[in-house]
Amino acid sequence: MRHTPDDVRARLDELFEARLRGDAVAAVEGRLRADLWLRVVPTGDRALRVAFRLHDHERQPCLRDGGPFRATYADEVDDLLRSWGVDPPDRYALVAEDAAWDVYAATVDG
Repeated sequence: MRHTPDDVRARLDELFEARLRGDAVAAVEGRLRADLWLRVVPTGDRALRVAFRLHDHERQPCLRDGGPFRATYADEVDDLLRSWGVDPPDRYALVAEDAAWDVYAATVDG
């Protein structure tokens, strides 16, 4: 069973298809659940910043340290990255606190 919404997966597929064609690539942002958002942003020559914004949960050093629901979403995004030939990061580290939101992110080369 997949937890990542189909519309978010479709927009990520569009991002990777555009990269393969050499087209300009726009950032993708989407809600995974009420308290969790995903944002994937091209940062330069083939690199992508993958960030999860999590609202009002116990802060941890890494996204997966917060329990199985966090790991499930990270695993699904990592599987999608792999399907497009991108090695996922070792971890999504806590990089920012934005009010009640925590941002866990990593940069990947694609």
